[in-house]
Amino acid sequence: MCITQDIQDTVLQLVRNADQLLRRTHLDAEGVRRRLQEVDTECENFMIKIDTRRKNITMAVSFFDKAETVGAVNSCLFY
Repeated sequence: MCITQDIQDTVLQLVRNADQLLRRTHLDAEGVRRRLQEVDTECENFMIKIDTRRKNITMAVSFFDKAETVGAVNSCLFY
């Protein structure tokens, strides 16, 4: 999952940059922290959805593998 790793790396770099910015300047620290929390939450939700999708795909592949096996066994038994 190259794309998900790229997204995770980008978000991590964003979090680090925001943290460094907060330490060096006197910007709206609370606003930046709030936005950073929103980005972190979105990233976490994205990773949960990716994990759920990966599990669903794995289950679907397993189902069709088993269905194919059952079909092959049935054709051997009934022909």
